[in-house]
Amino acid sequence: MGAFTSVPLVAPLDIDSIHKAEKEAKRTKVFLLRNAGLPICPRRLPYMSNLREVDLSSNRIVEMPFDIGELHKLRILNLSYNFLALLPPSIGDLVILRNLNVAHNVLESLPKQIGELKRLEEVDFHDN
Repeated sequence: MGAFTSVPLVAPLDIDSIHKAEKEAKRTKVFLLRNAGLPICPRRLPYMSNLREVDLSSNRIVEMPFDIGELHKLRILNLSYNFLALLPPSIGDLVILRNLNVAHNVLESLPKQIGELKRLEEVDFHDN
């Protein structure tokens, strides 16, 4: 039987914050939505192909979209302090990723595709 992860309840999700972050990301190439109480990754994220940095730390995200690998220009990905049990294999498609922070989740392992990230300089996966 698989492990069950309880996700604590927080204040209702502020959709306006997501739209604001998406609009700002178009200009800055940085999608920043920390501590927003997100239970899931914003569904449009994999289609924001010009992003250089994504910070979704300190949310309640339990799963990343399988097409996250579409962010081919991504260099920094911070998913720390969530409830992720696994990362999708498509993470190996983020070929210029330099920094991956998945600390403080519930990961039991990292996908083998992480080994395909030749430019990866820093990986933080402690406290999983």
